[in-house]
Amino acid sequence: MRRPGKPSDGWREDDSAGVIRAEFDWSETPPAIAVVETLAVATDTEILGVEPLLEHLDPDALNALVGDESRPDAGTVVVFAMAGHEVSVHSDGQLVVAPIEPTQ
Repeated sequence: MRRPGKPSDGWREDDSAGVIRAEFDWSETPPAIAVVETLAVATDTEILGVEPLLEHLDPDALNALVGDESRPDAGTVVVFAMAGHEVSVHSDGQLVVAPIEPTQ
């Protein structure tokens, strides 16, 4: 399994819960790219096998909201569901991908 992007402060997976946590420098890896790469790892799929991000949100808007360090609203977090996972993208470079528990 390949690790996503180039996280600046490491990449870890909580094996017991399947949660992947990574920290990126958004000036080097745009948030939209990091999301797709991390979901590929989380789902053990090739990058091209991950469903398109555009079906869930606008990648350019995601990049603008959390990837622009000049924005005055530091602390922004975008959370959405994709590929059976909850994805949290933080303006400080954190990216968390957690499996969504099936409801019974």
